[in-house]
Amino acid sequence: MRAAMLVVPLLVLFAAPLAAQPAPDAPVPQHVAYLLDAARDGFAAVRGEGTASSYPIRFSGAQARSEVQVNPGWNVLHRTILPVAGDRAAADAAWARMADEVARVIPAGWRQTRVAETRHAIWQECEQGRGREVALATSLPFEQPALSLVVYRYDLPCPASRPGGGSGR
Repeated sequence: MRAAMLVVPLLVLFAAPLAAQPAPDAPVPQHVAYLLDAARDGFAAVRGEGTASSYPIRFSGAQARSEVQVNPGWNVLHRTILPVAGDRAAADAAWARMADEVARVIPAGWRQTRVAETRHAIWQECEQGRGREVALATSLPFEQPALSLVVYRYDLPCPASRPGGGSGR
């Protein structure tokens, strides 16, 4: 009993605190690194009312839209729409550049899937059916040019642990 009483305070002392949020105009990879840490507790630090996110991001000088979605028993995700000035070609070029930049902050050992033809990049970790994922894609053809950046925390099942793997996208 005494040993258990000593372990709990030690765990509290050594729990890694969430780093400070990057400035809204910080490079997107800094935001990705922060959101990967925030995913561990279901994005509690950035949740607003309902699906709103209180997390500020600016991309290429424009305010990005963010939301938090909770899918009970499966995942929690933070989705950010990064507006791109210009046409579809500008969005495609921004995706290629951003995928390279985001890849630099993804922890070693994560699975990576990058499909240039459909403008999707996915990075995943999966441990014992749980895990985190980062997905980067361009907007749909009928939408304004933008990048969609999604950071997930999976509770069960982690897509990489499904038969055949992959995220089903």
